[in-house]
Amino acid sequence: VEAISKAVQQNDAAALASSAHRLKGASANVSAEGARQLAAELESIGRNGTLTAAAVLVERLQEELTRLRTTAERL
Repeated sequence: VEAISKAVQQNDAAALASSAHRLKGASANVSAEGARQLAAELESIGRNGTLTAAAVLVERLQEELTRLRTTAERL
């Protein structure tokens, strides 16, 4: 998520697409569908090169990952 946030802050669409793609795969591997969907959206935004909506999605992704962490700690 740090790499994704940094890419958005630096308006680096290629880095956003690459980092989001990696997170999308990792999320799919552990069946974290909410995180996978958000990462897919961020990857698409990066590929399109228009990062205007990316900051909001990064916030949602951070919230989703926090939720997943909390759930995993309860197991």
